[in-house]
Amino acid sequence: MLVVDDLEVNRILACAMLHAFGCEESAVAGGLDAIEHCKRTLSDVVLMAIHRPGLGGIDASRPIVELQKTGRVAPFGIVVAAANVAPETKARTFEADVSGYRYKPLGLKLKRDEMRRVGVPASADE
Repeated sequence: MLVVDDLEVNRILACAMLHAFGCEESAVAGGLDAIEHCKRTLSDVVLMAIHRPGLGGIDASRPIVELQKTGRVAPFGIVVAAANVAPETKARTFEADVSGYRYKPLGLKLKRDEMRRVGVPASADE
């Protein structure tokens, strides 16, 4: 699992939740770092904050999806998350061909359910 968020506290909390699910997690702060990480490291899912300085979640998702479509990286889900988004931004998100969209804050159950929906198996101890 890859967590992409410019706020360190959000990265720490998301990684802690994912760790509680039994997932191996990595985190980066920016969109360009997310693209490079996806080129080098296989992920099951990328959880991407939509609003960030620099390359935001929608714009960072597009080249990752293109890498998947061209076979340069294995397919995986991309879930974008935002605290407050206008309907047209949500529509642009799905035009980027991401797997899911959630409003922040993501609670533990909601995050677990969304990760399962896009392809992360339930941990064996549940």
